[in-house]
Amino acid sequence: MILKDLTRRRFLAGTTKMGVQLTVALPLLDILLNNDGDALANGANLPYNFILWFWGNGIIPEDFFPQQAGAQFQLSPNLMPFAANQEYLTVLSGINGRSGNGTHESGIYAALSGSEFSGRSPHPNNTIDQAIADHIGGNSLQKSIQLGVSQQHYFENIQIFNNISYRNQAPIQPIFDQQQVFANLFQGINKTEEEKKALIVQSELSLGVIDAVKEDAKQLKKILGMSDQKRVDAHLENIFEIESKLKKQANGEFGECEIDPQMDLTGETLKGKNDIMAKLATLALSCGTSKVISFQFSGGATNTVFPGIAGDHHSTTHNPNAQGTVSQMTTAVMEHLNTLATELRSQAMGDGNLLDSTCIYATSEMSHALRHSTRDFPILLIGKAGNKLKGNFHYQGQNQSTDNVLATIAKLFEMESSQLNLRDTQSIDDVLV
Repeated sequence: MILKDLTRRRFLAGTTKMGVQLTVALPLLDILLNNDGDALANGANLPYNFILWFWGNGIIPEDFFPQQAGAQFQLSPNLMPFAANQEYLTVLSGINGRSGNGTHESGIYAALSGSEFSGRSPHPNNTIDQAIADHIGGNSLQKSIQLGVSQQHYFENIQIFNNISYRNQAPIQPIFDQQQVFANLFQGINKTEEEKKALIVQSELSLGVIDAVKEDAKQLKKILGMSDQKRVDAHLENIFEIESKLKKQANGEFGECEIDPQMDLTGETLKGKNDIMAKLATLALSCGTSKVISFQFSGGATNTVFPGIAGDHHSTTHNPNAQGTVSQMTTAVMEHLNTLATELRSQAMGDGNLLDSTCIYATSEMSHALRHSTRDFPILLIGKAGNKLKGNFHYQGQNQSTDNVLATIAKLFEMESSQLNLRDTQSIDDVLV
């Protein structure tokens, strides 16, 4: 290997035994930082990231929103999964759907793009993830990455329910196949879709990412300090952990149910799949492959079934005698969301961690689904977004709209809210540092 100048774009490269050429992007190393670890060596800010995290079917407001407003609030029953990460949690209540008229699709418009509601047609505006990707993702290998977990769609053939990302009025479909996401991260750079599909097939036979790049990693470590050597080792160990789980699945050494013993009635293994997708999302952000991720845990009005909880999500929300079960499902959704927050927090980034430099915007298309209400939307901002979000804060709004939330996110990323084509461009500054 010929050593080149070490930059943020430094890759490990190699070839598997199957002849698959691989590239592995590296995490941000100390050698690229200033002495304090709070900026790049050239004085530029540390990279910051955005994740749009969506679940379908809303909430029960009295179980979801905290009773106390302001700092150091007491977690509500549904938000108890965030106990260990509360310092990163911002809750916004009293937010109404600007595009809302009491339907799932109008809530999707309101929460994701701020577009004026026009039935089940595509969003006139780009969704918030794509607007931010245009603003911060230009130099990334992948401008944005779309991930999906639950595939139990209720409106199977209606795009607006099953795709949370829209660009130029066209949906960007999430990838539900963990193997394909893995292949795209390490083998999908500058390749056609046909080449990517071929790589996925080969990878199912023999992954071998770590074996392929270990010699390149060995040479790189010769010029790194001890802390960076450990960081490279930890990065590769994390990849190996994910790879091992995927390889066992591909080889049939055990079924997916052994990753998630509580397989749900539909055959989906939500926990096992969500866990790996959270690791892959963290991996992509930590090594700069992308700065924007769309994480569709479940689409609008989905029939997701949760292990150990009776009924499917959408049908249960419309049963007035099963609202306690709906609340259990919401808590389960929050557990899956907290998995991502915990993964991000575990990844070092400069003098902090990846959650410090990330904003997760988590929302749904409904408030109280039994009433088909789009008033008092569930809105969570998780992370510090480069020390711009207070965290550990409950903002109790006074009938502000989802437009105001989108404008606040735009402000976090130093965008003009006019870039989002919103009808109300006032940000909610109380949640900002």
